[in-house]
Amino acid sequence: YRLHLRADNADLRLTEKGAEYGLVESGRLDKCLERTKLVEDGVQHLDSLRFAPEAWGTFFLDGAEAERDAKRRPHKTASELLAMPHADFDKLKAFCAEQNVDLNVAAEAEDTVAAQCKYAAYLTRQKRDMDNYRKH
Repeated sequence: YRLHLRADNADLRLTEKGAEYGLVESGRLDKCLERTKLVEDGVQHLDSLRFAPEAWGTFFLDGAEAERDAKRRPHKTASELLAMPHADFDKLKAFCAEQNVDLNVAAEAEDTVAAQCKYAAYLTRQKRDMDNYRKH
């Protein structure tokens, strides 16, 4: 279950557990909890931003692919756009600036928010697999 055990989220996964065993100072725990909140708020905000296919298609797709089936494409949230191949946080920022939309994600949480969005579908599937494994 390597996607859940990534290095970029190790502090979010392990700091609270370390604090339970007295291995983490309260200041470090407070910083981790604050960062956890920033990441959760960032993902939630990206999930709330929706864009029409006419807007995101030309920005995130190449040439002919951008033109093809534009009417049948779904609206996408900012987190779904971030999960697309070749998309990264800088590209999403540029797109949102072009759309006059504020991303409102703390700079110190951007990398983790991007990873959460990029891997969301895989993490959901992997969590389901882990839950099934634990049941049997």
